[in-house]
This record gives sequence, C-alpha cells and structure tokens, in this order.
Amino acid sequence: MISFKAKLIGSTTIQCYNNKKKAYEDCNVSFIRFSKHSKSDLMAVQKVSKMWQPQDKYAKNIAKNFCYEYSKKYNQYYNDNFFALTLQDCNYENVDPTKVLGMAEALKKRKTFYLDFLQTNPKYKYGDKKRKYKNIGTAIIESLKNIKRIKSIILIPNNFAVKFYEKCGFTEKHGMMQYTKEKSNSFYRNLLDSIKLKDLLKRKRV
Repeated sequence: MISFKAKLIGSTTIQCYNNKKKAYEDCNVSFIRFSKHSKSDLMAVQKVSKMWQPQDKYAKNIAKNFCYEYSKKYNQYYNDNFFALTLQDCNYENVDPTKVLGMAEALKKRKTFYLDFLQTNPKYKYGDKKRKYKNIGTAIIESLKNIKRIKSIILIPNNFAVKFYEKCGFTEKHGMMQYTKEKSNSFYRNLLDSIKLKDLLKRKRV
C-alpha cells in the first residue's frame, strides 16, 4: 500500500554540544520528505512555522506554500518538494514539530532542484556561539545533493548566505548560485538558456 505520509530519505550527521565535555560531538538526524497529500504533514509544517515565529519569516513562507500545494492536491508543473531535518528516528508518519531542526522547499525540474527556501530553527542560527546544534543547513544541502537522479541545485541567494553556499560547493554565476555533479559547466549554460528562472524562483530568495 502506498503511504503519502512524511517518509525517511536518509540519515545524516550534525554537531551537538555536550555540556559535560564542553565540546561538540556527532549527532545522528533524519532527513525526511513531507507529502502534499498528507494532512498530518501539513499540520506539522504549520506547527513548526508557528513555533519559530516571530524570529523567522522563511518558515512561515514554507508553511504558506505547503498549505497552497495541499489545497491543490495535484500540481504537475511546479512539483514542490518539502523537506525537514529532524531528531526523530522513527514514526515518520507522525512528525513531531518540536524535533524539527530545519526545513527546505525546492522546485524540481528534470534533474535539477531550484531551492526556494532553506531555514533552520532560529534557536540554532548560524553564528550563535551558544547554540546547541550546528551544521543543520549544511546537512540539509548535503542530503539534497545525495537524492538519486538529482544532478544539480540552483538558487538565488541572499547576500549574507553567499559564503555559506560557497562552503557547500556552490559557485556564483549571473546572480545565481549553482551546484552540479557534472564535470562540465556546459550543463549549466544549456540549462539556464532553456528555463525562465524568474518563473521557477518566483517567490523569494534563500
């Protein structure tokens, strides 16, 4: 039987601060995909967004877009994909909003993800020396890279995020940042000539 609930894509590792050792150590987390067909997934995304407000605006947009996609049920053109990084290690059909560390939304076109939003829990924002968890955004990006059949990721970055994406292996071209598994840059030239990015990346910057 096909399940449309949130499902596990894979496991990855972030860093968690150990108060006793006074140092960061590896922490296993799960990377999951939400389903636009699941009411429980919709509720989980909405709860995460509410919990992260007012510090975060991107999570609110992810929830808004998820709600829009859920109401449409079928959307073959944009094919939005909604993801989360979570401490939860089982029972993914019932996502615990309190364990979600980060979320992302991407449009899939052929073998490319157009990353619309990437947001981590504001409590663990980049640059905070006292944060309990770190490398959340990096773990999300690496998990997206590892999804089968995905050959590239393209996004329009905010200025403050450029260095982060460079560390994740992205290069900047024409105001966009691109990651590709292809060895030749001609892949991007052909792709960017054939797609109207202003339509695909219609809502915002990440």
